[in-house]
Amino acid sequence: MALRFAIILGLLAMPSAGCIARTGPRGLASDDSAEKIPALKRAGETRDAALAPQIVKELSNDDPAVRFYAIQALERISGGETYDYRFYDSPEDQQPAIDRWKQWLAEHKQKPKQK
Repeated sequence: MALRFAIILGLLAMPSAGCIARTGPRGLASDDSAEKIPALKRAGETRDAALAPQIVKELSNDDPAVRFYAIQALERISGGETYDYRFYDSPEDQQPAIDRWKQWLAEHKQKPKQK
């Protein structure tokens, strides 16, 4: 009887296992590509230059889809620049372009707004 009760309880709990609220960082700060990609799309659509430093970091992401959306966002934010970055290249081949993006960041640092 106790075993039957435990099995029924386990079966009832299974459907709710996927309904657990997600915790941890969201958007670009998340480790989950499913969180990062929509954030990258929004950043590109809104041309949010304040997010450019985080987006440049995503050019080195292990997930090619994240890299794809990162370069798309940077291209829109920068007005069409890519610095010859290709999301499908090897990390070694991507590094010169990433270095150019880091230089771009240094040259386009957001200045604090005057009050």
